[in-house]
Amino acid sequence: MDDHLKELKQDRAEWACKKYALRLVAGRGACRGDGDVEAQARNYTAALARVHQLRVDTAAILDSVGVPTTLRPYYYAFILKLAKRDRELWNEAHRRAEARVQLELWAGRGLKRDVLLKVAREVLDMDLTAPDPAPCHRLG
Repeated sequence: MDDHLKELKQDRAEWACKKYALRLVAGRGACRGDGDVEAQARNYTAALARVHQLRVDTAAILDSVGVPTTLRPYYYAFILKLAKRDRELWNEAHRRAEARVQLELWAGRGLKRDVLLKVAREVLDMDLTAPDPAPCHRLG
């Protein structure tokens, strides 16, 4: 049964990507400025696969700690927000600071801090409990 569900989800993802590509070709979707519809469809497919993998990895952790299904969408939103910030911010100090802000925000909304930390550490390899490295100062 589990393999069958994975197969259905895979088929659904492929269907969504094909439908998106068809909309772009037909001119019914917002296209890139350079008009490269194929690249836009490839980027969409890659992003959809990344989001799916983030959700699968997060679900495995939530299963292991016993988070109820009614709360899972909030944990998914947390990890998607962290992944977006991780992708957008180049500096490690900025990524860590923004991730800590998100941690406080979602913990303030009632999610368990230890589960949020575990999800960040195991899914995105972000250890939010580690101290920030000391800044380097130039000598002379």
